[in-house]
Amino acid sequence: MSENDRLTVRERVLKVIDANQQKIKEYDGPFALTYSGLSVETGVGREVVCAALSTMMRHGELVFVQRHVPGSRSRRRLYVRPDNVTLADQHKSDWAKLHSEIQRMTSRLRNLEGIAERLCDTTANSKGRR
Repeated sequence: MSENDRLTVRERVLKVIDANQQKIKEYDGPFALTYSGLSVETGVGREVVCAALSTMMRHGELVFVQRHVPGSRSRRRLYVRPDNVTLADQHKSDWAKLHSEIQRMTSRLRNLEGIAERLCDTTANSKGRR
């Protein structure tokens, strides 16, 4: 049994992040800090890594920054510890969370508007029958 087999997924992820976090540059970052890279480096399935990352981000243990990863066509999310994030990166991460929340609330508002319209139509139809 290797040392890695005794570690939890959270511990494995943090070990990989700690080993690679210093390799992040202003515009580039290592593949190992991406979602797919963490899955490969930890030897754990992507769905398990996804659940661990979500939990760790919710608890404030990790944040993401967006950087170009050599070999990819677009910028990718790199997961890092919050103490190693620049203020600009933190604002980008906060903006992404806020944008996601706005989209969720907008969708919810549209659903409520649809319900209100149906109620108004139902009320108008029932008054017309009297």
